[in-house]
Amino acid sequence: MRSLKNKKGISDVVGVAVITMLTVVALYLAWSYVSGFTNNLDSQLSPVSECLQLNVDISLACYNAVTQQVELAVSTGADDNIKSLTFVASDGQNSQTHVCGSSNQADCKQSCIVPTSGEAKQIFIPLQVQPTSITYFANNCGQFAKSINQIPSCS
Repeated sequence: MRSLKNKKGISDVVGVAVITMLTVVALYLAWSYVSGFTNNLDSQLSPVSECLQLNVDISLACYNAVTQQVELAVSTGADDNIKSLTFVASDGQNSQTHVCGSSNQADCKQSCIVPTSGEAKQIFIPLQVQPTSITYFANNCGQFAKSINQIPSCS
């Protein structure tokens, strides 16, 4: 019979401790790798979530042939932080883009000051011809644009 003293190997306790340490290290490395993705995910989705929360409405839109301007009654939501408004007016063949806001205030002159949160303002956009539709969006959120498809003459 062989003696137990000649058995070589590691004890069960040491084996379990080594396996446990390797598991903890593997979990830490996996968590570090995955958490890098989730930290970036928040910054990537932030602009989209801001666009979804914007509430810009036009309650009145008409074309004044005398002044050659589109008159718009624009209102914003109570918690909106509108930095710019973009209007794309189309007559069916041609389109003109006008941007109102801090980066391009000269485009619409004084008549195009962006309403603050919860405010309603009248905005005048200079156009040579009466548009058939106007598409508008806030803060460069073009993927969430809204449209007005009939622009009557102002009375």
